[in-house]
Amino acid sequence: MWISLTTTNQTKTVVDFSKVLHANDHPNGTQIVFDASVPDKDNGAPTPKIIYVVERIEVIERTLRARKARK
Repeated sequence: MWISLTTTNQTKTVVDFSKVLHANDHPNGTQIVFDASVPDKDNGAPTPKIIYVVERIEVIERTLRARKARK
């Protein structure tokens, strides 16, 4: 599922959530971690691709129709 979001530098983007490992709550919105890696700037080691968006995680949950975990 593709979702239109806004990055923290106010750029509109669309995210393919079939390629996302997980999303985390973040003070400025949501951190999205992808199932892909990019070279680290310092040593070139592969690191997860991460973007930050201004939309709160609750908005993304509703859009994805995520279910709450059962206890």
